[in-house]
Amino acid sequence: MVDWRKLWKLRMHAQLRLLLWNLAWNILPTRTGIDAAIHLPTTEDNFCPLCTVCPESIQHLFLFCPISCGIWSEAPWQIMIRSFSALPFSHWLSIILDPTPLGIPSSDFHHFQLYAVNAIDVVWHYRNGITHGESAVNMGFLVERVRRISWQHVTAWQSAPLKLSPTWRPPDPGVIKINVDVAVRNSLSFAACVCRDHLHTVVYVETRKLLMVDPSVCEAEALCLGMEVALRHQWPQVMFEGDSLVAMNAVSRTIGDCPWAIEPAISAFKLCLANHSGFSFSYSPRCANVLAHNIAQWGASSLREGRIPELLGPPLRCPWLYEAAVICDTMWMTRNLLVHQDKSFSAHEMELDMNRRLHEHLAAWSASDQTLQFRWCPPLPDFHKVNFDAAIRGSTAFLGVVFRPPDGSLIHAWGGSVFTSNPLLAEIHAALSACQMVSRIGLEKVIFEGDSILCCRAICDPNFLVEGPLLGFILTIRSLLADHPGWSFSWEPRRQNQMAHLLAQWLSRCFRFGPPDPVLLPFYISAADSVDPP
Repeated sequence: MVDWRKLWKLRMHAQLRLLLWNLAWNILPTRTGIDAAIHLPTTEDNFCPLCTVCPESIQHLFLFCPISCGIWSEAPWQIMIRSFSALPFSHWLSIILDPTPLGIPSSDFHHFQLYAVNAIDVVWHYRNGITHGESAVNMGFLVERVRRISWQHVTAWQSAPLKLSPTWRPPDPGVIKINVDVAVRNSLSFAACVCRDHLHTVVYVETRKLLMVDPSVCEAEALCLGMEVALRHQWPQVMFEGDSLVAMNAVSRTIGDCPWAIEPAISAFKLCLANHSGFSFSYSPRCANVLAHNIAQWGASSLREGRIPELLGPPLRCPWLYEAAVICDTMWMTRNLLVHQDKSFSAHEMELDMNRRLHEHLAAWSASDQTLQFRWCPPLPDFHKVNFDAAIRGSTAFLGVVFRPPDGSLIHAWGGSVFTSNPLLAEIHAALSACQMVSRIGLEKVIFEGDSILCCRAICDPNFLVEGPLLGFILTIRSLLADHPGWSFSWEPRRQNQMAHLLAQWLSRCFRFGPPDPVLLPFYISAADSVDPP
């Protein structure tokens, strides 16, 4: 029985631990395993694709196939692999977790574990390549590959522990920090570099396609990409960061100690470092290199290469994650409309909807990252503040509007509803209702506040693109603003719009319409902005 605690605590990459977990549960799709699952007899079609002599089981493939036997025989320790022929494969897994029965020195336990699991991983990758039509290679190539990969893992794990920040830290004023990373795919890779200043502002982003799949070589090429960007912009002081210990250690050592595969790229990078006294480099863990990592992944998924101007500015969240989330959400909403309302959409309509929603999310997150207050601020003397918000329930949007003078007291509240499930359209309806209510009351100096960035931009920015049903409402609001020079619109975060937000939520639960009596409102609504929200 495999000790699961030991397995998940192994000091190796999570992908290798997951491979051991699959082996322990015997769920790797070997040919005999698939046949046993669907109750088919063993035939020659089920034989090992590497040796074509025996049926392909986990035990044969990773222990007794001539390819595997050759790899084990070339291990740095004497391993009598044939002695495990009468034992289940789970016994070999137990040996990997605790190599004591093999007589290996305790100081080599970690090296043996990395060698053993990487050997299994290389054999499985080679087996899949042969199965899907790739050409065979000689055993010496596989042995050398296992040795090289396992030694890279050992080097990474044996590096001296560093006092590293768990998050990205901005550089000193006047210094540009360039983070680099790569995403490796089957036949190509994508390198990414992200340049930020001491204010966390992204000043430049670039991705590059690499026709190579060796992770170490790709990481070294990513460093060269970052150096090219720094030289192109002529920045005097630059700090380079990457999460590859192999590449960073190669930069810090002499060329003679550099792995031969990355020597050309590392030599070019070090030459530029030597010629620019304001340039420096440091290792950064993955948790502090997330943005470069995510952009590399996004570039590899979308095949986006070159400068990416839409990511410049204040800190952005992962763009590829937004794309995936918006696509999944749009597909699910389309499916529900098709099933429950018998509505159908063309692929073009779905693409337009996904692009619109993605633009709305990115525009919302790319708002200026200012220092925001956490409480509603009363207006100046002689002014009133009108806050508005909307809450969506199914296919109906409930609108909430509150009026307050400089002393902060609630003098008027209004609630309404419109038949829409579009959040932006609902917010614009709430803004229009607020303007119409103020016009009827006759207030001349009013500040309208809402927590929808897109709504406020559509109203205040004449260059903001507005289409479809939104255009008529936006033009009406702009006309009212032109007729009342004392009116203005501004965006505020949700925490400064709590009363209107809670009013809209309450109306949606109670199905209340019209102007509710402020005296009868629940206390948590009428007192929402008088205390710090949780």
